[in-house]
Amino acid sequence: MPYASSGKGTQEILFTVEGVKIPVCSLHFPGAAAISEADLIKASQPLLKSDYSKKDASGFAIYTLYLLYRHLGYLRAQFREPTAVLEASPGACENGVALTIPVDEGVVYSWGSAGWAGNQALTNDDLAASLGMTPGEVADGAKIDKGLKGVRKAYAHRGYLAAAIKESTEFDDATKQVNYRFLVNEGARYFMGDLIVNGLPVEEVERLKTKWTLGSNAVFDESYIDDFRQHGLREFMTGLAQRSGSRAKVEIEIKPNAQRQIVDVIISFK
Repeated sequence: MPYASSGKGTQEILFTVEGVKIPVCSLHFPGAAAISEADLIKASQPLLKSDYSKKDASGFAIYTLYLLYRHLGYLRAQFREPTAVLEASPGACENGVALTIPVDEGVVYSWGSAGWAGNQALTNDDLAASLGMTPGEVADGAKIDKGLKGVRKAYAHRGYLAAAIKESTEFDDATKQVNYRFLVNEGARYFMGDLIVNGLPVEEVERLKTKWTLGSNAVFDESYIDDFRQHGLREFMTGLAQRSGSRAKVEIEIKPNAQRQIVDVIISFK
């Protein structure tokens, strides 16, 4: 059976030994082909010379090495339970072990389709464009993650700051395709609240506020913050440095109010 980390509602008994060093001297990944064993070893340097722990080795494979396969479309790759034996050449690594982590790579999946449910503010075409996946291309897990960030950004652009997306997958081994189904909870739409500026004289506060063009009660566009940093704030900071003779540090914080469905923006100068 594939080795899995403990899930919700399960218990583990973990045995540890103190005062004894058992370094990991060498690594072996039987079953590796799509990613060479040499590349897996290179990516596993944190395990080498560390104290051997079956739990840590398993967790590293699941949460770090699996991502390498996921990036290549091996979405169902699995690492089996690690085993350790005393290193055959003890002089090179005293009291150490050779660690073996078998891998079942599975197959490369291509992108099939995306299904959307629960969306109202954005159409299926809007969401597909933000996701950026094309039928037939390798189902690169990292690209899918990036696409979902793009979907959330598209919602935040329209004031839906709390939009949540739940995904599920359907694998077709006959065609080696994967179809994703996304359930969207758009949440409430937020509007611009107060613009609060701290750490500046009154006249400078008023000067800065003229650069801020997102009006009170306007739909809050989270992307406006980056645009403001690049243009209005940068221009203001240049002038402020000339007027004061020094450069200040600035932080921008947004504070959503779920009850009032507004977002206050706090700009602090230090």
